[in-house]
Amino acid sequence: MTKFWALAPSAEADELDLTVYGYIAEDEGWSGDVGAKEFRAALDAHKGIKRINVRINSGGGAAFAGIAIHAMLRSHPAEVVVTVEGLAGSAASLIAMAGHVTMAHGAMIMIHNPSSIVMGEATELRKTADFLDRVRDGIVSIYRAKTGKTAEALRTLLDAETWLTAEEAVEQGFADVVVGEVVPEARGDLVIFAAVGFPRGRVPASVQAAAPIPPIPPIPPIPPTPTPKPPAVEAPPQEAPVPQTRETLAAEAPALLASLLDEGRAEERTRLQAIDEVAVPGHEALILSARYGAPITAEALAFAIMKAEKAGRARHLADSVADAADAAVPAAPLAPFTSPSDEEEIKQNAAEIAAGARRTR
Repeated sequence: MTKFWALAPSAEADELDLTVYGYIAEDEGWSGDVGAKEFRAALDAHKGIKRINVRINSGGGAAFAGIAIHAMLRSHPAEVVVTVEGLAGSAASLIAMAGHVTMAHGAMIMIHNPSSIVMGEATELRKTADFLDRVRDGIVSIYRAKTGKTAEALRTLLDAETWLTAEEAVEQGFADVVVGEVVPEARGDLVIFAAVGFPRGRVPASVQAAAPIPPIPPIPPIPPTPTPKPPAVEAPPQEAPVPQTRETLAAEAPALLASLLDEGRAEERTRLQAIDEVAVPGHEALILSARYGAPITAEALAFAIMKAEKAGRARHLADSVADAADAAVPAAPLAPFTSPSDEEEIKQNAAEIAAGARRTR
C-alpha cells in the first residue's frame, strides 16, 4: 500500500522534505508500533538536519497516526516549517500543529471531534464514548499548545466541526502566515477545493467564504429540429386552349350548337323584318345592301335613306333654278331654299322612322 507520507532530502543540504498527501490510513500499523517505528527510522536516517519542510494536503484519517507524527516532529531538534497547500483536515491538522504554519491563500484547516464505529451492548458503547472523550482531550491539548486558546473554546470549535479559511486560521492562532493562492474548481456536481471534493449544496460556509464557488456552466440549448419541407410539386403544364369551331361544337356539344343556331336565326329574322318596315321605294340598292351585304340594323338603314332623300331634294332644287334661268320670260326671283344641314335632324327623323317601324311589328 502506498504510504501517505514521504521523506526525502531537500535541495538544501541540511533540510528534509516531508509530504503528507491523501488519506492518513490506519492500515499501515499506526494503531500499533510498526508504522510508528518505520516513520521514526526514516526520520532518524537523515543526520544533521536543521529544518524539516512539511507540506500537507490531506482531509485527515486515523487520529493516532496524526498524533504520532505530530509528537515525532515536535521532539525533533530541527526547525519544523509546515505549509498547508490545500487542506489540513482532522488528523492532518494535528500534524500541522507541529511547527510554524504557512497557509496557502485559499487553503483551509478543519477540526472536529474524534469518531469511531462500535457494536455491542450498552456497556461497550459507554466505554467507547468515554474513550472518545479522552482522545478529544489529547487533541485539545495539541491545539492549545499552538493557539493558546482555552480547552472550553476549543471543545466548542470541535463540536461544531469548524472549517477555517487561511485568514481565519491565522486569526484563530492555528496558523502563522498566508501566502500564495488556491481557488475552487468546478467539476460537474463537485467543487474541488485544495484537492478535496465537496458535493454542491454541501460546501461548508468557510469554504464558500474563502473564494466564490464557480457556477455550473449552462447547458447549451438544443437547437430545434428543422421541420422538413415537403418536396415541391410542379404544376402540370397548362395546355393552350383549343379554339371552338362549328365542327368541334357539333362533335362535343350538339345540343349547344343547335341552340346557338336557333338564337342566331331568330335574331336575323327580327333584323330583316325591321329593315322591311323602314324600306322606302326608290332606295332599292340601299335596302338590298342592308339585307344581304354587310349586315346593318334598321336604324342605320333609315339614316342612310334620309341622307339619300336630302341629297335628292337638293339636286332637284338646283335643277329647277337652272331651268328657270334659261326661260324667255324672266321669272320672279325665287326665294332661296334652305336645306336643313343639321345632321342631328336627320338622325332624329331616322330614329322616329325606326321607332314607328318597331311599334307596328
